[in-house]
Amino acid sequence: MRPSFVFYWLLVAMLLSVAIPEAGAENLSGAPQKKVPKIGASTQPSLGVPKGAGIQGLESPKQRKLGGKIIRRGIAGVPSKKWILGPELTFDGPLGKVKSGASISKGLGFGVGVSLKYQWPEFRVAFVPSYRSLKLGREIDGSGVLFDPSPVTITQTIQYVGTGAWFSFLIEDGAMTDTGREPAWWTELGTEFLIPLSARQTSSVSEELKIKAQKLWLILLGGSVDYEFQRNNYLRAGFHIFYNLPGNAEGRLFGARAQIAFDFGLL
Repeated sequence: MRPSFVFYWLLVAMLLSVAIPEAGAENLSGAPQKKVPKIGASTQPSLGVPKGAGIQGLESPKQRKLGGKIIRRGIAGVPSKKWILGPELTFDGPLGKVKSGASISKGLGFGVGVSLKYQWPEFRVAFVPSYRSLKLGREIDGSGVLFDPSPVTITQTIQYVGTGAWFSFLIEDGAMTDTGREPAWWTELGTEFLIPLSARQTSSVSEELKIKAQKLWLILLGGSVDYEFQRNNYLRAGFHIFYNLPGNAEGRLFGARAQIAFDFGLL
């Protein structure tokens, strides 16, 4: 056999060994082949969201859908800000009784204050310094007269400064809808300590007199509702009844109070 013929077949064998496709070759080590991702395929890990679920599949357990409303309890029902500050205006309807058997004194009052609150998801506390003015009046008839055509009218006007503390508990959270947030409802317990600045008494038979007024320590119970008109800014309205704790058989003070306030989230 000629050397040129042997050299020719060796060259053919080398060319055939190089031309074998890698895709068809088996991995002799037995290790699994690493798949090459297709062009355009996502390499991000799956979040476990069913296909077609959209954003609803990413909602937390605290978000539930009821009647077309998505409720986020502890998030939508209260401001995301912990510290809340705002002015408030109150209107009082005080009633007083001087002694047993006497007529009840009736009057009106108003107050202005600033409320500073710290809030948790379903509970909040508030500190409220305020200025208040109360006006009480009553008529005194002649003793032993069935009908007195000219009873004496006595009116007392007293200005106070003081401070109060409030504790509020969330009753019903506001739901988030397509048009905004529904109101949230709270029940409230408060106490207020008032120091008199000035006190005057007038009557239909005498001139105005300066009198000495006593301090008031009120206990208040009621509720409020707040409406979010802007992110973390709220309009709040409340109604409470109050009673003066130092009252006794010789004199009691009680009544009702309406309240309107604005709350602005700080921090």
